Amino acid sequence: MTEQEQQRLISGLIKQREAWQPARQRAHKKPVAKRMSQRDRELMECFRNR
Repeated sequence: MTEQEQQRLISGLIKQREAWQPARQRAHKKPVAKRMSQRDRELMECFRNR
């Protein structure tokens, strides 16, 4: 593999990595679902059985 081919390969990999990284970082910023408290569960149960 020549020096020029190595540089093309490296630059191609860097471009792919940069295109992929923002998508990966966005997933971590997704809000985490809050667990329902005991009171919330009891209220949901009351309204469900009305």
